[in-house]
Amino acid sequence: MRIAFLTSQLTIGGGERQLVRTADHLARAGAEVLVISTTPSLQALDLELGGPEGTPAHVVGIDEPTRRRRLDAARRLLRATSPDVLVGWLRSATVWAPLLGAAAGIPTLRLAERTTLDAYPPAWRRARLLAARRADRVVANAEHAAEQWRRAAPWVDVRVAPNLPPPLLAPIRQPDGDAVRFVLVGRLVPAKGVDVAIDALARACAAGLDAELVVVGRDYDGGATSAALRRRADEQGVGSRLELRPPDLRGVADVRPFADVLLVPSRWEGSSNVLAEGLAAGLPVLASEAVVAPWPGISFPTAPIGDAEALAEHMVGRAWEATSVGEGTFAEWARAAGGEAEAAWLS
Repeated sequence: MRIAFLTSQLTIGGGERQLVRTADHLARAGAEVLVISTTPSLQALDLELGGPEGTPAHVVGIDEPTRRRRLDAARRLLRATSPDVLVGWLRSATVWAPLLGAAAGIPTLRLAERTTLDAYPPAWRRARLLAARRADRVVANAEHAAEQWRRAAPWVDVRVAPNLPPPLLAPIRQPDGDAVRFVLVGRLVPAKGVDVAIDALARACAAGLDAELVVVGRDYDGGATSAALRRRADEQGVGSRLELRPPDLRGVADVRPFADVLLVPSRWEGSSNVLAEGLAAGLPVLASEAVVAPWPGISFPTAPIGDAEALAEHMVGRAWEATSVGEGTFAEWARAAGGEAEAAWLS
């Protein structure tokens, strides 16, 4: 089986890192795997596997100045390699994959779903559903995301392939009796709930909790969102307790030296890679109800989506201490998820 994955980027994000893990697993299972990124950075590959030499999959980053030239280069590469299956993996790649696959004469098209359909603006949702008209399968990373696809696109086969787990790491930071440091890792967009985290921090501090919030994430609008978040914190008296950091870390594991609790207050999620990496790094978790446990044997406290008051109550009550990962859970997760990835992508 020859399979090609098309993605719009391979930077530090969770979806990109999950693609690298998936491609590596399928290649080691015997498939011929090609990953094409329509931007040149291979950061996710470097972070996950140490670079191209770390995997039997073949990974290419296209370095062209315009979208048209990038897509044309991808089409030529696909025509030259003639994969049996083309997968549109991330963002715009899921929309362009049907056109490139048809132009390159690839017989089978599949689409990856990394979040839920209701997380997309209406225009993007329509574009994804239109792309699915040409696909034989949509593969989601969580059952609730798959169910949305089954309702919206009954004509397409919808499967679930859980995220492959990251490696287990030992925790580093030990609570020192000072302020509890909550860390949120994610893009500075409404879906990640950074505003909810700031509101919850203000309420928790007003109730007597000594706490700080560190947000690690990219601002996509030239600093306007960062400025708005700082104003929000200042207006509630917790400006000095908020730190906004650029995504200059190798991954969630790198927050271990300064994190006490991983905060995941998302409004929408498929299966959260940030959550998985935090659990693998030994961090306790507070999350919203949009965030589901990635595998049986894992549990953590959740608050209703967008409910800063409930999240603050969890903070004050130290609910994160109830985070639990059963013995052997990650090993079982790796074994089973690998098999499900092979069935979803290669069958």
